[in-house]
Amino acid sequence: MERRKYLHVLNSWPRFFYKFRAFPSEDRLRSLIVKGEIYLSSPRDFNDPFDMRGKIVIKGGFKALRRKLSTLPIGEKMRRTALRDARVGVSVEGLEGYVTRMFMPIERFDELIGRQGVHCFASRTQGDRLSGPRSNLMWSHYGDSHKGFCLQYAVHEDPILVQAARVKYASQYPIINWLSDHFADDVLKCVTQKDECWKYESEWRYVKGDSARQLISLNRRALKSVILGAEAQRSDIDSVVRLVEERLSLSGVSTDVYIASRSPDKYRVCISRLT
Repeated sequence: MERRKYLHVLNSWPRFFYKFRAFPSEDRLRSLIVKGEIYLSSPRDFNDPFDMRGKIVIKGGFKALRRKLSTLPIGEKMRRTALRDARVGVSVEGLEGYVTRMFMPIERFDELIGRQGVHCFASRTQGDRLSGPRSNLMWSHYGDSHKGFCLQYAVHEDPILVQAARVKYASQYPIINWLSDHFADDVLKCVTQKDECWKYESEWRYVKGDSARQLISLNRRALKSVILGAEAQRSDIDSVVRLVEERLSLSGVSTDVYIASRSPDKYRVCISRLT
């Protein structure tokens, strides 16, 4: 990517990403705080089964199918045979029928998406002070009803985080034409689009191909703070403080710890420094 476009993308990122969590095992908590690891989920493990879906269509004439066949990783002799068979198949079954039977685009698309490794982050909505770590909805839905915690990451401290893409929200699936020359770009739309009911998340996603259900490490300086939920248990608070101290002793990187609380007179999450 040329520098001008890179800087445009760079300047569009938020300053921080947020990850809301329920408290996991001690080992997993150490992985997050001390080692700076994040988990790449498979989209098929998401809580929303509609997420990262698309409407697969087959549009275009025989020329489009021929171009598609030319991209397949097969030998030239096999390609000529496939092209000959395609002519016969399309004449008998029609384009959509032949492609659906021979290439199973919907099933292959689902397999492709399921192999992607994805880590989702929340962000603050510009001009909305009650978004990000002050979002009651995010704490309720992802922070174990305020009993969990939230990790704050500085986006520009890590080359992985600056590859994250902003999620767009819509009421309909993106349309993905299996025969299109822009198939890869259409798939990217599917990866970065979800139902508009989730708009409050202000989500960004890091996606890595063929990496589902794997751990990857971030730069140690990326994690800036840990924010504890308003209903966090004393034992969990102590665990976070202990692991933050361990992180400092091992890597020399300090990490702030904050704690959320309920406002005494408003439906509002307040945050104050703990250490």
